[in-house]
Amino acid sequence: RSGGGESAQNHAAYDLLLLSQVVLSIQLSFATIPLVMFTSDRDLMGEFVNPLWVRLLAWPTVLVIAALNAYLLHDQFAEWLGTPAKSAALLLLMAVMLIGFALYVRKWKKPQLA
Repeated sequence: RSGGGESAQNHAAYDLLLLSQVVLSIQLSFATIPLVMFTSDRDLMGEFVNPLWVRLLAWPTVLVIAALNAYLLHDQFAEWLGTPAKSAALLLLMAVMLIGFALYVRKWKKPQLA
């Protein structure tokens, strides 16, 4: 057995695992923000709407998760892209997309029940 080939395979597996975690990190805010928005909407949820104490815990939690993910993504993108400026530009683009998505979800038409 060649030790060099095994090391290259381990490195490739590590890189793939890291990429999968980055992808999951990117999508996390796109899932949690609409989740809190939908479950906090009385018109949509009716009697099952989140109580105030849940909303007061959920929003700071979602924001902390988003901030930590942004920090980690910035570090990883800076490593991959070779410069923090490119990483910041990519994160800014993703933030604009997330804000646009949240605004779209906020204006989403609720289904009319028959």
